[in-house]
Amino acid sequence: MAANWQGSSTYQRYLLDIVALYRRKPNLKIYLELLLSIVTIGILTLFAIKPTVLTIAELVVKINSQQQTSDQMDTKIKNLGIAQTLFNQEQANIQLLNQAVPTGPDVQTYIRQIEGLLKKQGLTPTTLSVGQVDLLSQKEATAAATTSSQAAFTITISSSSSFRQTRLYHK
Repeated sequence: MAANWQGSSTYQRYLLDIVALYRRKPNLKIYLELLLSIVTIGILTLFAIKPTVLTIAELVVKINSQQQTSDQMDTKIKNLGIAQTLFNQEQANIQLLNQAVPTGPDVQTYIRQIEGLLKKQGLTPTTLSVGQVDLLSQKEATAAATTSSQAAFTITISSSSSFRQTRLYHK
């Protein structure tokens, strides 16, 4: 239901009075145009600045996040440098550990080492028996070491010697 303002004499007369007043008074014309220009600029500014302000806020958040990430990466790089220095200092000990701690089952080497120790102490091996040992490839040994906490096998050693031949007797 649209109002019929054109047919109404009150509205028509009011509109004509405003137009006549607008033409007669130049100050009113200037003020009205100035007011309408300020309102138009305000509306356009609001719609133009709002997305810009939102974009600036998002960029500030991103910059802060990336700065925090950069600081964390700098800390990690510093820690890696310290770890590399420690690794280089302990390289000799690591070599000894790699020799002392086996990476997989090597029963023959262990038996030879035991026989060598027995001979060094002046003992004659009588019986040397090894229980069941699972011989795996290097990949399988690594996989088995990660899945089980301990891999063990039994070795039984019997030896004989005269009391005087034992190295334990000689100080």
